This record gives sequence, structure tokens and C-alpha cells, in this order.
Amino acid sequence: MRSSETRRSLLWRLGLPIVVVQVVASIVVAWITVSVVEEFNQSKIESLLSRYTMHLEVLLQSDPKAEDAILREWNSTSPDVRLTLIGGSGRVRWDSDSDSTKMENHGDRPEILGAITSGQAVQTRFSATIGERMTYVARRIEIGGEPFIIRASMRSDLAQAQVMPIIWSIVIVLAALLGVTLCTVAFVSRDVDRHVRRLSVGAERIAAGDFEYRSEPDLPGALATLGMSLDRIANDQGERIRQLSVQQSEMQGILFAMSTGVIAMDLDGHVISVNPAASRILALDELDVRGRPLERLEIDARLIEFARSVSEAGGHGSSEITLDSLEGRQIVINSEPIHDDDDRQVGTVLVLDDVTRLRQLEAMRTDFASNVSHELRTPITAIQGYAELLLDEQDDAKRRQYTDVVARHATRLSAIIEDLLSLSRLEDPEGSHLPEREILAAHELLDGVVRACSDEAASRDIVLEVECDEPLTCHGSRQLLEQAVSNLVVNAIRYGPPQSTVRLSAWSQGSLLHIAVADEGPGIDESSRRRLFERFYRIDQGRSREVGGTGLGLAIVKHIALAHGGSVDVETAPGRGSVFTVTLPTSSEHNLNTQYIQSSDGASLMPQHGH
Repeated sequence: MRSSETRRSLLWRLGLPIVVVQVVASIVVAWITVSVVEEFNQSKIESLLSRYTMHLEVLLQSDPKAEDAILREWNSTSPDVRLTLIGGSGRVRWDSDSDSTKMENHGDRPEILGAITSGQAVQTRFSATIGERMTYVARRIEIGGEPFIIRASMRSDLAQAQVMPIIWSIVIVLAALLGVTLCTVAFVSRDVDRHVRRLSVGAERIAAGDFEYRSEPDLPGALATLGMSLDRIANDQGERIRQLSVQQSEMQGILFAMSTGVIAMDLDGHVISVNPAASRILALDELDVRGRPLERLEIDARLIEFARSVSEAGGHGSSEITLDSLEGRQIVINSEPIHDDDDRQVGTVLVLDDVTRLRQLEAMRTDFASNVSHELRTPITAIQGYAELLLDEQDDAKRRQYTDVVARHATRLSAIIEDLLSLSRLEDPEGSHLPEREILAAHELLDGVVRACSDEAASRDIVLEVECDEPLTCHGSRQLLEQAVSNLVVNAIRYGPPQSTVRLSAWSQGSLLHIAVADEGPGIDESSRRRLFERFYRIDQGRSREVGGTGLGLAIVKHIALAHGGSVDVETAPGRGSVFTVTLPTSSEHNLNTQYIQSSDGASLMPQHGH
């Protein structure tokens, strides 16, 4: 349909001007030809009529008495010529086509007046007597000394009748020429349409992204130039698109690899682009949010308000906000405007940095410094105070009492420092201070812990039971694992009721070894359970110091488990006792963890708080 319309359009545009020119030219030629032919025929008629009048003059002058016979005989030989003999007064003496007695006086006819004046006159006019347009030639003669006017006339349509064949010939030639022209134009337009259609298809392919298109080499004339232009466009656009694709891929790769979130939006607040980091920071479920308003992304209202304010203020801005909708996540936002080639702002880009972890570490660093200072200040203050009392005290009994206090606090201070050094060694990123790993039998490990803790358990009438029937093994450091399990058993002894039972058990589950320590103590509430493995965290501050705890035992347990690629967990409830479980990989390739230890409540850059 489109092709036929194009062909008709080409035929109309190309053929119409040619046809109009040909018609106008033919009309002009026909008019000139007809005019020349009519003028030629008219002069021929006038010459013929003039000769007739001259011959009649000779005949009539040679035999004046036979004028009637002469006129009749002459008229019979030339029926198309009307002859009229007029007297000097203008009265018609004889007429070949009408009764002369009934004809009016012709003295006022233009040709008669002209003949009287100049001897001969020619006139073409409408004849009232005949009712037709006539050409008249009047000649003044004398017959027998009397003046007469001999007039010969002929109808003008006889000349026009001779012109009609010429006109019809011109019409036929014009029609034939128009037919040939239209056929030629149709052929040319069809050929041009075929080439134009191919170029149109090529242009559509280029518009659709097919830059491998090249035009046909046999295009005629200006179409060949158009084809070469399309080829250059395809080549240039293809190269430009390839460069843009490379740049876009590089930019996309950078955005996707960034840990910093990036959101680009236009001036109306519609999202242009969101990288995965931004989706992760803002917890966006949908990945394809392009074109959607920022308000419909179900993100925190503070972020939306910040984006709106900086967009209205020119795009520049910076702020740190807390996202209440995401459990208090803290992010730092910086914004910059997006400009087009004319340096007009067309949008805004938001750069999001999740600083929640950083802020937590900063708070933990502050807490750690405060806790360490507090934990060290107590024994140091006690040592300093009792040392001063020793200087002034003379009573040996009191001096011995003061010395025991100093020794006890020095021991506690040494224990705190030793535990801190243990944590530091466990957090060593290179693992250079960690003991060598070996294949350990679980029952031997538990038996060693029982032997080490038996005296303290006996002091409180607490029974230590071991449940490990299977020949279980793991790959790890005997020293560290005994320390971890011993810390759990010592806590169970110290914080459990006297005359109770502490159970040590081990079992395997797939590629994991589980070592559990269960006590019959008072249990732990939920709020304390969440902080149980933090450094220096104590449920009962006074009781902990009373039994000689440093507040770092459970933190050491956790980091020993992490150093072996495992974990530690607790199941507890108030009044139901507690079960601490250390989970370790049995395979040596998973068991050895010398990477920088990072747990759920802190990182190695920031030491953890523990019980």
C-alpha cells in the first residue's frame, strides 16, 4: 500500500509538470499555427477575390450589355464566391445570392465606401443580408462611362474549415505525446520508486540499529549520492554507537562493582538509574525501577525529602540520615547535579554510603576504651591504695592482709591483660601467633578439660559428666580448643548452683562437630543473651568480680571458634539453665581460618566485649 502510494506520488509529481508544460507548449504552437494558417488563407481569399473583380471588370467593360449573362456564368463556375454589382448611388444592380430588388442600398457599406475612395477595398465583417461572417473585396469600375462597384465575397468559415484538419492533427500529436510522456514517467517513477524503496528500507534498518547496511552500487544519479550519504551515516553512527556501548558497559561495570550506592533521577523526581549497591542499602526488592517516581520505591521518607530539597536547591547537598524504616540504618548522602551539553541541569545523582557499621564500630571503640579503662582502673586503684597502706602499716597481720589484697588484684589485672593478649592473638590477620593445628580426638579433648576443671568443680560439689560415645575427631589447635571449652565449663561451675551437674557432650552432623556444655544455672534472659559474647559484658557485675571473672571469657570462646572456621551459640531461658554449643568443621581445609576475624557484633579492628 505504501509502495503504490509512493509510486503514484512520484508519477503525479514528475508527470504533472511535464504534461502541463507539454499542454501549454502545444496550445501555444497550435495557436501560432492556426493564426498563421488563418492569416495565410485569409490573404489567399483576398487575393482570389481581388483577381475575380479584376477579371469581371475586364469582361464587363468588353461587353457592357451582357453584364447579367457574364455575372451568371462567372457565378456558376465559382459557387462559393458571392458576386454583387452596385451602382454609383449604392443601389444593388445584381447579386448572386439574393434578389437585388429587395436588397437595401449598399452605399454605406465599409468596403463600398473604401472602393469609391481608393478604387479597391477589402473588408471582413458580418453580413446582415446573408447572416454570416464574410470577406469582401470591392472594386470601382466604369461600364459605358457610368461608375459601378463590383464586389466579390466569400464566407470566412471556409478558411476556418481548412484550419480544422490542422487543429485535429495537432490534437492527435499532442495526445500521442502525452501518452508517451506518461508511459515514460511511469517507467521512470517505477524505477526511481524501486531504488527509493530500497534506500528507505536501508534508512529504516539504520534507524533500527543495523549499521552494517550498505546501499546498492548501481543507483542512478542523485540517488547514488543519497546512497553514499546513507552509507556514511551508517558507518559513523555504527562507530559512535559502538563507542557509546563500550563507555556504557564500562560505566555499568563500575556502577555495579561499586559498594557505594548511586541513584540518578531527573528534575521531576523520576528514577533514571539505580545500581545494585543502592538497591542493597535501601533494601529494594525490585531491580528495574527506571522511570518510576522516587516516592513509589517504598524508601524512607527522610531520603525522599532530602532528594526533593537538593533537587530544588540546584543539586548540591550532603547529609547523614538515619533510616527508621530499615532498623536505624545510617547512611551518608552526597548529591551532585547532572548537566547536559548546554550546561543545563537535567537531573540529580545521589551517592549513598552505608556508615551503619562504621558508626557501630566507633561506638564500640568508645565503649571498649571506657570498659578497659574501668576494668583496669579497679585493680590498679586497689593495688595503689593497699600499697600505700603497706608503707604506713606496722602491724604484721594487717600488712599480710594488705599484701593478699594486692596479690589478688594483681592476679586479676594479669588475667585481664592475658585475656586481652589472647584476643589480640586470635585477631591477628596473618595468624602468625596461632598454635599449630592437629588431628584431635573429641573425647580426649573433653577428658583434658574435665581434668583441668575437676578441682574447681569439686570445691562446689559439682559433677562433670562427659557424653562422647563415637570416635569423633576434628582438626584444630588443642590449646585453643581446650581453652574455649574450659572457659565454658568454668562459667558453668562458677555461675551454676552447688551440687549440680555440668554435662559435656560431642556429636557429629554431616561435616560439622558439635561440642556442648550444659549447666543447671539460673539461665539468661533474652536481652542479655544478645550481648553475651561482647567484651566485658556481665549479667551480674558484682558476682562476676566476686568469682574472679575478667568479662572476656565468652569473647575468647567466640573468637577461638571463628579462628577455626566455626561458631558458638547458646540456648537458654531464665530458670532452665544454659547450653553453650561450639560448632567446628571436621575438614582441615575448612577448619583452618587465618583470615581477619569479623563477627556479627564487631570486627577485628574493634575488639569485642565478652563475658
